[in-house]
Amino acid sequence: MVSRAQLAHAALLVVGLLLLLAGVSLLGGAEYTHVAAPIDESDLRDDEDPIPVESLSEADREVVAATVDAPGETVAVQADGRVDPFHYGDASGDHYVVRGDDYYRITTGGGGVLSGADEILAWILLAFGTLGVLAGGLDLWRHRGVD
Repeated sequence: MVSRAQLAHAALLVVGLLLLLAGVSLLGGAEYTHVAAPIDESDLRDDEDPIPVESLSEADREVVAATVDAPGETVAVQADGRVDPFHYGDASGDHYVVRGDDYYRITTGGGGVLSGADEILAWILLAFGTLGVLAGGLDLWRHRGVD
């Protein structure tokens, strides 16, 4: 028969695993966003040189094409989908591209880094999850044959 102590230790192990999963998902799920808006060439300032889409790598062209083909909608990618010449996170902002005769402002944002509170929460979840798994697993192991 399973003792109450073993049930409590098993519950602690499960809660620890759930906390670990939550922490990992917070740290690993960063998304980088792009939103395009068509602009006139006359809207560019003198110090802004638009990036020709044709000059981008194939992967970068795909992200930019998906963004400009859906103006006003957010296109999100993971870290490996970032467009090299663009800036993200704290350095996010407006970037200008030209495709054919069409000019676009692409605003990047988000995801490159977690906000301070989110990152602290993720590390707290990981710490308590690790403690829960270690404590629950150790106690289950120690009491495995005890009735």
